[in-house]
Amino acid sequence: MTSLFTALQGFIRPFWKVYVNLSSAFGKALKRARHKRNLTQDDFSLVAARSFMGLIERGGTSPTLDKIDMLSERVDLHPVTLIALSYAIRDGVRLEDVLLRIKAEAEQLALDEDAPQPARRPKRKLSPR
Repeated sequence: MTSLFTALQGFIRPFWKVYVNLSSAFGKALKRARHKRNLTQDDFSLVAARSFMGLIERGGTSPTLDKIDMLSERVDLHPVTLIALSYAIRDGVRLEDVLLRIKAEAEQLALDEDAPQPARRPKRKLSPR
């Protein structure tokens, strides 16, 4: 029989690991992608000011979804890839593990859509008194 800690170990960050907040993790992911593509912060001038890029990469702010979309387009990645990498960095796990979880959850959602929906009761008409 496994202990509760062992059972939950895969679902929570171990408390002894240094906590990295999601904004910092996203900044690290963006910087990693930018370096892999041999881009400078100035290469993002049409997307974000250099000072804003620095602020994002230092974890000082969280960009909006629209901004994440524009940033990921500039580094030629799907926005979900950049976000998944952020969670992998934050949680100290492999990117592949995060993507496998996303895939399993997405498949479950797709199965739920195909499941028969309960019949809706027709609305009652209120009669005047």
